[in-house]
Amino acid sequence: MEWILGDTEDKSNILYWERVKLNLPGSSNYDPRLPWISKVKDVKGQVLVAALLVSYVDDLRVAGVNESDCWKVMHHISSRLGYLGLQFAARKSRPPSLTPGPWAGSVVHTADGKVCVSCTPLKWSKAKAIILNLLNRVDQKLPLNHKELEKDRGFLVHVQHTYPAITPYLKGLHLTIHSWREGRDPDGWKLSGSASQSDPKLWDDDSVLELTSHVQTSSAPKTVLSVPRLRDDLMALSELLSPDSPPEHIIRSNTVAEAGYGFGDASGTGLGSSLVVCDTLTVLQGVWGCRKAAASSNFQELTNLMDTLESGHASGLQRDTEFFLFTDNSTAESVYFKDLFIQDSI
Repeated sequence: MEWILGDTEDKSNILYWERVKLNLPGSSNYDPRLPWISKVKDVKGQVLVAALLVSYVDDLRVAGVNESDCWKVMHHISSRLGYLGLQFAARKSRPPSLTPGPWAGSVVHTADGKVCVSCTPLKWSKAKAIILNLLNRVDQKLPLNHKELEKDRGFLVHVQHTYPAITPYLKGLHLTIHSWREGRDPDGWKLSGSASQSDPKLWDDDSVLELTSHVQTSSAPKTVLSVPRLRDDLMALSELLSPDSPPEHIIRSNTVAEAGYGFGDASGTGLGSSLVVCDTLTVLQGVWGCRKAAASSNFQELTNLMDTLESGHASGLQRDTEFFLFTDNSTAESVYFKDLFIQDSI
C-alpha cells in the first residue's frame, strides 16, 4: 500500500498533500461543518482537501475534491496494482459520485454540502421484521430461540453502526441472551460479589427452577425467556425503525452555525453549570430537594448534566449548534454515550 500511494511529497503525484489542517473544538476559528483533521494542499492560492485512498479488507475506495481528481487517483492506483501483478477489475469500479451507494455496511452521501449515512432498504426492512417478530413472541410470552436471538442481535448491532440511536435499546437483547448463565438476577443482570443467585430474597420459585435447569451445563439452552425490560426495548426500537424508508443520519451538517460548550458539577447539597453559546454565557445554580439530596453522587451528576442540556435546548441556545458538555464524572460520561445517546447537533 505504501508503494501504491507513492511519494506523497511529490507535487506531480495526485495523492500529494502538503500539511495536516486541524479544526479542533475549543479553537477560536473552529468550524463545525468541517472535519477535525484533514490533509490539505495549496493549489493556486486555494486550500483544498487532498485526494485519498481508503481500504476496507480487500476493497479500495478513492476520494477527491472533484470528479477529475477521483478519476486520476483511480488511474494512479490501477496502474500501480497492475505493475505489481495484482488484479484490478476496472469493470467493477463505480464512477465518482456524491451518492456512491453502500460500502462497509453503510450508504454514505456527501451531497448538498453535508455528510450523511444510511442503510439499504433491504437492511432496513429486515431490521423492522426482526423487531416485529420478537415483539409478537414476547407479547405471547413464548420462549425465544437462543441461536436465532444471537443472529438477530448480530444483525441489529451491524445496523447500530449506522444508527447509534438504537444502541441503548439493544440491552434487553443482551440480557435475554445471557439470562441463562449462572449468577444473574431475574432481570438478567450480573450479581455482584456479595450477592448470590441462590439467595432466596432475589428469586421467586419459578426463577429458581428456571435457573437451576441450566446451571448444570456450560452450553446455552435452545430457548430462553425474555427479561422484563426486553418488551420496552423492543417498543422503543419499533418506534425508531418506524419510517418506511431508511432515514439519513447526519454526520456533518452545513446548517450547524456555532459550537457551544457547557460545564456541570454537583455536590451533596448543591449544583451548578454554565453554557457558552454565541458568546453568551448562561450560569445555572441551585440546591437539591430532599429526595435528590439523598441520592447518590452519580445520580446527582447525571441529573445536573441532563437539566443543563434541557435548559439550553428549551431556551433555544442550542439550535443549529454542535454542543460539547464537560464533566468530571466518568459514570455520567458512560451513561451519556452508552445508555442515553443525545444528538451532539441539536
